[in-house]
Amino acid sequence: MAVQKFSKAFVAKVVHGKEPGGPWTDSESPLRLRRTEGGASYSVVKKVAGKAQTFTPRDAAGQALENSASILTLEQARAWANEIVASLTLGHTPQAEKLRKQATFNDLADEYLTNYASTHASTATRAEAHGIACAAVILGDLPLASINHEHAMAMKSHYSNSPANLRKAWGSAKRLLDLAAEKGTITINTFAALKAPKPPQAKKRYPKLQELGAIWQAAMESKGTTGADIHRFAMALPLRAGTITSLTWGEVDLEAGELNLHAQDGRKFSDDQRLPLPPLAMQILKERLPEKPKPQALVFTDKEALAEQKPFAAWNGTVTRLRKRSGVENWSIHDFRRSCVSLVAEMRPDISEDALDRLLTHKAASTNSGVKAVYQRAQGFAGMKQAADAWDQILTAAIGGNVVQLRRAG
Repeated sequence: MAVQKFSKAFVAKVVHGKEPGGPWTDSESPLRLRRTEGGASYSVVKKVAGKAQTFTPRDAAGQALENSASILTLEQARAWANEIVASLTLGHTPQAEKLRKQATFNDLADEYLTNYASTHASTATRAEAHGIACAAVILGDLPLASINHEHAMAMKSHYSNSPANLRKAWGSAKRLLDLAAEKGTITINTFAALKAPKPPQAKKRYPKLQELGAIWQAAMESKGTTGADIHRFAMALPLRAGTITSLTWGEVDLEAGELNLHAQDGRKFSDDQRLPLPPLAMQILKERLPEKPKPQALVFTDKEALAEQKPFAAWNGTVTRLRKRSGVENWSIHDFRRSCVSLVAEMRPDISEDALDRLLTHKAASTNSGVKAVYQRAQGFAGMKQAADAWDQILTAAIGGNVVQLRRAG
């Protein structure tokens, strides 16, 4: 194999059969040049898995270019050769390339969720898994490299009546395809290039007093079971579901009648929170209190052994049963937060919005810092306790069916 510094003139002589000898290797790149019938062609020879393999330039359809030295400029040929070597160095062998083209959305989803679960709380992992499941309805068995604009439009059409699921599916698809782009599996992420769907309009409906009473009574039929107790607690103290399911006995102070919540992954507040425990919430915790509670143990779990404890996950079955028993449809555990704010504001206008915001651990209620923050926290707890007690009175009356007797302040 003769080593030669390729030049335009040298390549032209080989193409026209005026250069004796060959084949030749370029001293400036991995490029090789050999005579062919009717001209000359470029190639690269590299070892793959211990065996020498020859790579030749190909057209857009993947067909080998005949007499490629007559088609490609020397600069183009050298760039192609360097790209082939770089790709092989990164492990992009022909076999790997074949597997890459065959890899589907579902294949990458399994890997993605495994990695996601190792760095995120279980509640966040479940939410991401739900989004991926929604996306997989359209993209599941499609090769990643084939996903395009038509599939994105098909997703919009499929979820046209469910904007919330469309947003979840779209977001998960975008994140998964971002990973595919980072891995070099795809070159363009269609879902990143297109405008994301608008968020759904905020829900305006919330369970009213009679409905809350019916849901509570339905949960009482399964009193002591984790799912039913979580829903009763969420009515009594309307925290987010992720905060309730991650609540530990170390955060519960029954003697002081308060919760001392730690900021952690899966909870939507960045600072520790001190919250009052109204009577109904206190009663539920006392009912679930083990003989010797361990600080790290979850309050709402079916397992006593710490090693076996997992956050509650049987949401669908629990909600379905409670809806059927109560006769109240189309509600979620998060709706209890809207019920609390709306009904307290309506029936107890003397309770401040700031106190309700703090009780629900809204971010806007804890944005101040320094001396002002210390003062507001001290004042805020008293306001939260007043709001919690007002809500407890309203809910207690609703549970007992005494809705008409509820007092309207002011």
